[in-house]
Amino acid sequence: MKPPIFKPYCSDWTDRLRDIANIFFLGGYLLLLTQYTVIGAVLYFLGEVFLVPHCVRLRSWSTLFVSSLFAAGSVVTVVSFIAASGILN
Repeated sequence: MKPPIFKPYCSDWTDRLRDIANIFFLGGYLLLLTQYTVIGAVLYFLGEVFLVPHCVRLRSWSTLFVSSLFAAGSVVTVVSFIAASGILN
């Protein structure tokens, strides 16, 4: 009997984190569309953090680099919103 052409994909915990990251990205996008800027940026940041183990496992350094840029952008968004709103004063 010949071995199958396609091997079954065995998922692990990094795949589950990637699925959670995708949910965070979708939620963040929808919140940004409805002008909930800070919550949307926080969800984007969490999505990027949850995507890191999957990128490291696959050695996808370009994705990791782009994710770090988006994570930094979301942190800057939250910090600038807090600074502009005067919450800390």
